[in-house]
Amino acid sequence: MALRRASTELIEFLRTGTPWRPVQLLTITLATGTVIRTNDSPREVTVPSGTYASDAPAFKRGTVTHARGLEVQTMDLQLLYGPTDTLGGIPWAAALAGGAFDGALIDLRIGVFRLESGTALDTHAADALIGSFHWFGGEVGEVSTIEPTRSTMQCRSETGRLDAKVPRNVVQPACTHRLYAKGCGASEAAHRVAATVSSMDASQTLISTGLSAASGTYSGGMVRVTSGPNAGALAKIKQQAGGDLRLFSPLTYPLQAGDTLQVMPGCPRTREACDSVFGNGANFRGMRFVPVPETLLGL
Repeated sequence: MALRRASTELIEFLRTGTPWRPVQLLTITLATGTVIRTNDSPREVTVPSGTYASDAPAFKRGTVTHARGLEVQTMDLQLLYGPTDTLGGIPWAAALAGGAFDGALIDLRIGVFRLESGTALDTHAADALIGSFHWFGGEVGEVSTIEPTRSTMQCRSETGRLDAKVPRNVVQPACTHRLYAKGCGASEAAHRVAATVSSMDASQTLISTGLSAASGTYSGGMVRVTSGPNAGALAKIKQQAGGDLRLFSPLTYPLQAGDTLQVMPGCPRTREACDSVFGNGANFRGMRFVPVPETLLGL
């Protein structure tokens, strides 16, 4: 097992055999800069690095295997929240479905609190904190389950970034840029349009709107909900025919007539689409004239 670094004061305290209680201190830093601090005890905990709430969200985690070297560590993380709890004014489930945790960083520390004689295990004060040590650090990978009151995600250590393909840019006909990212240069604001839900089918995957566009214009694109309980959520468009949008899967909460949307076209990563849809041919990063692979069947 790999050793954990700890302060001299903490090491000396642990050597005394004085009763103590571990408290897990979880820090989540979103790509937007928002910092969420929570702990696994029944009470709010204040330490030098900040205040850690005891709920909204609460959390459970899986085991973490520590090893020396460059082994990629993983940890399953489950967030628990109420149906009315929000993240930035958006219900937690809708925020997660909308990609709020994409690129989020995770830091888990174990706080060591001295147990005073006669105190209950769920009682601890800031001055009883002896120290803390790092237990896991990394980033959120796949959010595998999103429910109204809980979500499960897989986290991996930062050494996982070394799994990136080399070379980074593959020689292929399709563009290697991510749509609307810095390298792409296309403006999402310039290509998104507003729409309003008029009705939904029973499966909650077919949205009828007043959108006026040629069929297929927004197939493969995205819908962002801007009002109602799903506000902030993103969904992939499977097919668009006139004002009807067929989603790959329903949103967390049922859409209602009057909910407002932003609709954005997708990109098939071809030079033709880059020119005709986005007027962005100068930034196209595909190799259009790569020969088609051929297979020698025999002589």
